[in-house]
Amino acid sequence: MRYLISNMPLRWKLTAVTVLATMLTLTLSGIGIVMYNVQTYEAQKASAIASEAEILASSVTAALAFDDTEATLEYLSAVDANPEIVVAAAYNSAGELVASNVRPSKEGREAPARG
Repeated sequence: MRYLISNMPLRWKLTAVTVLATMLTLTLSGIGIVMYNVQTYEAQKASAIASEAEILASSVTAALAFDDTEATLEYLSAVDANPEIVVAAAYNSAGELVASNVRPSKEGREAPARG
């Protein structure tokens, strides 16, 4: 191996070093980009779900004020459009569960106790 490298023209040696350095740089840059994208994606998903929760909270307020369980369930069923939400629940001002919506494919789960 040493004989092969020592007999190689300088131009080829420089080209090989340049190619290896470029490959290393691109590999490290790619790893950094992937890590950044994963972190950004998680932050965006958390923000989107928080926004959906705020919208749902605004929508269900009147139904909770009038103790209308059917309307509350109807509002909670809107979260079925987002496959990442498994359970949605609405609680009254005393912290008691008024209504919950569990994704059909996730039967057996239940809304967590508030507190």
